[in-house]
Amino acid sequence: MCTHTKIVSADGVVVTGRTMEGAFEMDADLAFLPRGLSFVGLTPTGAAGHPWTNRYAYAGASAFAAPGVLDGLNEKGLAAGAFFFPGCVGYQAMAPGDELKTLSQADVVDYLLGNCATADEAAEAIRDVLVASVEYPGAGALPLHYPVVDASGSGIVIEHVDGELHVHDNPLGVCTNAPSFDWHLKNLHQYVHLDPTDAGPRTFEGYGAFGWGNGTGMLGLPGDFTPPSRFVRMAAFTDAAPQPKSASEAVDRVFHLLNHFDIPTGAVVGVVEGNSGAERTLYTAVRDQSNLRYYVSSEECRGLSVLDLNALDLDGNEILRTGLLKEQAVTDVTAQLAVASAATSAPATPAT
Repeated sequence: MCTHTKIVSADGVVVTGRTMEGAFEMDADLAFLPRGLSFVGLTPTGAAGHPWTNRYAYAGASAFAAPGVLDGLNEKGLAAGAFFFPGCVGYQAMAPGDELKTLSQADVVDYLLGNCATADEAAEAIRDVLVASVEYPGAGALPLHYPVVDASGSGIVIEHVDGELHVHDNPLGVCTNAPSFDWHLKNLHQYVHLDPTDAGPRTFEGYGAFGWGNGTGMLGLPGDFTPPSRFVRMAAFTDAAPQPKSASEAVDRVFHLLNHFDIPTGAVVGVVEGNSGAERTLYTAVRDQSNLRYYVSSEECRGLSVLDLNALDLDGNEILRTGLLKEQAVTDVTAQLAVASAATSAPATPAT
């Protein structure tokens, strides 16, 4: 369960962000992968898969102690992520002789970030390989699809369904999970009535009715945690959001949007292969794709960490890693309290 969106500031800065949910620990950390690193894709048979060497450096969030990332931002401002896609995914078949052009589903984000500068390049690059299903220790055969956005704001969603590759244009920047992305776009046709402006009063056979408080403009907005509901809700919120003036405002705006999609522990309990677990938001990542800064807040710490690609050696020779912040920082401002100015109205004297 993940939710993605995009905001473009008035000065043209593209900012995207996503939540990462799960019902189990992912051992997530932050990683930087420089140019020139060599990779070999995994295959269902264990044979060596498609080889590549990073053209571009990138940073992002990894999981399950894997060398690469499941979400990230590269030096050209391309962002890509892996999103859960259960019940719909159908990866491509690897025939004998296809090994050297095959990737596993968890290789895709690293392959795209290491090789592509734009969404168009990513669409072409994914057509040059096969993506086959591989069982990962501790994670199984992850069913994934992949939203990709470049520094111009152009975006696509890459999906594999019934053994076929589908590359969808993404005019919204919004993505969630199953069903397929084209279904989510069609589903928006059921919500053309949504408007942030409160509805006015009306009469029913002469009886005057009015809304109870503010919020009638979004009356009927789905509020549950299913992917279709989250897609509609994020599309409505993003469309209604005032355009931020700057990159810092855009980063703040995307975090605020994504905060609406946090899953409190216990609100959603999933059952997979007979095992149940409480879904919750493990981390939230926001990427400033113009200034090349990757921000993260974690389940345990709402404060922000940032990886700045401008401050890293893009031609370094090793992967660098650090953990997500796991402890909430609290600033005690008690000592900063001061006597209010004379112009400040005194509080009313309590009644006796």
